[in-house]
Amino acid sequence: MTVGACWPTCPPGIPPAPLCAASLRAGPLDLEFPLLRVRSRERFGKRLRYPVSAIHLQARPLPSYLPPRVPVGQVTVRSDPPAGRLWPGRTYLWHLDVSGRGLDAAGLRALLAPQLRRMLEPGASGSGGVKLYQPLYERRPVDKGEPLRQTFRVSIPLSIGDPGTHRLASLHVPFVEVRTGRLETARAAGPVLRVTSPVWFYTRWALALAAALAVVGWIGVRLSAALRRRAARRTLIRRLAAAQTPREIVAALLSWDPARGISARRRVPPRTLEQWHGQVLELPDRARASGLADELTRALSRLQRACYARDESPPVPALREEIGAIARRL
Repeated sequence: MTVGACWPTCPPGIPPAPLCAASLRAGPLDLEFPLLRVRSRERFGKRLRYPVSAIHLQARPLPSYLPPRVPVGQVTVRSDPPAGRLWPGRTYLWHLDVSGRGLDAAGLRALLAPQLRRMLEPGASGSGGVKLYQPLYERRPVDKGEPLRQTFRVSIPLSIGDPGTHRLASLHVPFVEVRTGRLETARAAGPVLRVTSPVWFYTRWALALAAALAVVGWIGVRLSAALRRRAARRTLIRRLAAAQTPREIVAALLSWDPARGISARRRVPPRTLEQWHGQVLELPDRARASGLADELTRALSRLQRACYARDESPPVPALREEIGAIARRL
């Protein structure tokens, strides 16, 4: 049985030193130490002697039913499965950090090898499409504070052939609990591997990119049509401001096609004032058009009278300002 101990009394300036002792038989174990001889720096190299107290231990025999290679003392297992996006056909590493007393690579191999073989048996949970390779056992540096505790990094290479979700079985490392003498088990939960099909992955991104490009194109077309319509409205307002006669006002109105860039149907550009009036009333924004319908009808009626009647016709500046105000609100 292997135990760890420290000197209960240490000279000033000397840190406690760990001591390892092994008992070859069950029963009491008394450890007596000689006097500790040191030279004192404060006393100009004078030799000093310190007594070291004896250590009394009680070694208990292990139960005879324990399987071989089982470590004595608590064992902890930390699982570090492959993370991120996994692709079929590639090899990844499943890491296990096993820490405890009395561990060695041969013992861990004897404890884990049967479990890994059972994971690959037909019908085992998560065995479909998963292939495991020979694990690699790497011993980590010993912690100075716990010299009896060993840590091994177990790297298990694996590859997945089929896309989907694969759940591997858990791994168990048995050990003997020193306080109770019972056989306990440290468990490493089996990882859940989600493998993505590259065809579906890139197809999904291509569809998303195509949808994004379609939305951007639609927005661009709508924005371009709105900008052209706005520029045409500004041109109409400038022509109305420059018109000096009623016929020039009519020509300015006919130069602006109200349905251009809005309706998907091919329309004949308006050639008369009545056609232009009808197309204005069919604009998609019917609420705005209906609100201006009466004002626009009265203004166009006065414009027609001004074109053909010489008497009692409204003055051109007032008519021009009225139609220009309506055109700004279209």
